[in-house]
Amino acid sequence: MIIGFADMTGRGHLTSQLSFLAVLFTRFSDKKHLLISRKPEKTEYYLGITVEDAEKKRNDLMRLAVNGQLSTQLLKDYSVPLARNLDYLDASYIDEKEAEYRQALFEYLLEKAGEGYHYVFADLQTEIEFSRSTDKTVLCFPQSMAIMRTYQGWNWEGRLKDLPLLVFGQYFPESKWTKNRLSKGIPAADIIGLDFSYELFDAFNQGNLLDYLNRKQNNWGKTYKSFAKFISAGEVRPT
Repeated sequence: MIIGFADMTGRGHLTSQLSFLAVLFTRFSDKKHLLISRKPEKTEYYLGITVEDAEKKRNDLMRLAVNGQLSTQLLKDYSVPLARNLDYLDASYIDEKEAEYRQALFEYLLEKAGEGYHYVFADLQTEIEFSRSTDKTVLCFPQSMAIMRTYQGWNWEGRLKDLPLLVFGQYFPESKWTKNRLSKGIPAADIIGLDFSYELFDAFNQGNLLDYLNRKQNNWGKTYKSFAKFISAGEVRPT
């Protein structure tokens, strides 16, 4: 199953939030999953590989994709372990191509990834039209009146087909204004909140994401249950 994440925050920093939810979910799953990022944030440092190795992986992966030579095994070879049962793939090479070709490359990548992994968490950036290749879509919104006004009047159902939709925001859960605003604009969506915290960004960039989860374990149970319920009702829940 392909879960697409579209970044509507206007900041272009989706990797840490996406990694948080993916790692959180896979901690309670025995299956193998893949996280696809298109704009990595200090991933060379976090994953313990050199900048040269990371660049070579990107270039090789682009060459294989352009030539139609991707396979499930190759994706596993070019990905790196992010956490237990979760691989990480840098697909930023896609953004070096023109818009139309970029979408074709992304769809091809998702097709191959879906053949080898149970769940694929894919970074759509702001291109929600890429959601035509996903099974479910997560929209990431900020607590920002200015940015949310940008999307007023959008035909969300037309843009996102009939996909199950989840909205998760970079806002404080007690912010009823944000949730009310979102529920009026996107009435079909489930809405969950993730505390806005620079600790999360720091934990990802410093390679301490699992430590962050352990320290905050009393806070993320509800978020996990909402996220797991959205993507799969059959996964194990934390107690």
